[in-house]
Amino acid sequence: MPESLQPPIVLSHTTKAVGDAVARHRRARGLNLEELSSLTARLGYDVDADNLRWMEEGRAIITVDDVMILTVALGVSPAELLSHIPATHRGAAPIATVMPEDVEQPELRAWIEGRTSLDRDSRIGWLVTH
Repeated sequence: MPESLQPPIVLSHTTKAVGDAVARHRRARGLNLEELSSLTARLGYDVDADNLRWMEEGRAIITVDDVMILTVALGVSPAELLSHIPATHRGAAPIATVMPEDVEQPELRAWIEGRTSLDRDSRIGWLVTH
């Protein structure tokens, strides 16, 4: 099927946030897309520059393998990429896929790191202590 006739890919909040986090960390390290791509290749899992660009622009699916190699290449933890909140985020939408709308970044990060749960009692406890 010609590309123009294919339905657009609808990406999740989490995928878009991870792509934005990759762009932020890449720029903070002074790397361009080609340099980051080259680094991923040297580490054994090549992510080409075009795919990186599409990830950063929120136009490509990001796999678990992509997250793992990018965290190593960028020198960050998976939690840093997965709990990132883009500057363009609007409060009406969840900050990550299937998250309750009232979950904020510190609670999301704690959940990703296994320091809290998202059941009712854990969420109440989190709100009381934070």
